[in-house]
Amino acid sequence: MAHSRSEIVFRDASGVQQPFVPVKPHEAKSILAYNQIKVDLLAASEAFNKIQFLKEEISDDAFVMRHLFNSGIALYGRCITSSESRGIHLNPQQIQKLGNDQYEIYKEMERLRHNHVAHAGKGRNATTVVILLNPIGKSKDIIGVKALDMNFDPTNKSVALRFSDHCLKLIDIVNRNISLAENSLLNGYKKQNIEDLYGKAKGSFIVEQT
Repeated sequence: MAHSRSEIVFRDASGVQQPFVPVKPHEAKSILAYNQIKVDLLAASEAFNKIQFLKEEISDDAFVMRHLFNSGIALYGRCITSSESRGIHLNPQQIQKLGNDQYEIYKEMERLRHNHVAHAGKGRNATTVVILLNPIGKSKDIIGVKALDMNFDPTNKSVALRFSDHCLKLIDIVNRNISLAENSLLNGYKKQNIEDLYGKAKGSFIVEQT
């Protein structure tokens, strides 16, 4: 397995290297969580947006559209539900402040996440199965079987576009929460002795990737 090592340094506008003090993860939990939510929202928006450029009548495209839709809903679901590792999720009350339209989209996406991603295959099945017959006026015959998901259409481009725009609108909420968390962290560090901070400071750190 290949490994790579990168040295990370920070520089000011003039290019002079800046020392830094690493923050312990538990001190920056909110900042880390909201930044992860931001990444997930951007990825979800992009997944929904890519559906616009595919054609459902092409078999391979239809499969990709379903995959992108599922991925977008799963990523969104991570942002609106709490997890043990992240511990923070978007507050429905904050979403409601964006207006009824955005709140309704949130509720729709929450339902899709619950029914088709988090609990797929459990409980009531939303799929309807029908037997297709030859059209009236033609010889009477059975054509085949068709399964329809009555609550889930991953090829609906207008719905996917609404979901993509909704994810981007939530970024404003996330950015405000990041700003509040950063200010809270900074206020705590500003109360510390500046000489002690410079004594703990580092010039660079190594990131290892596999």
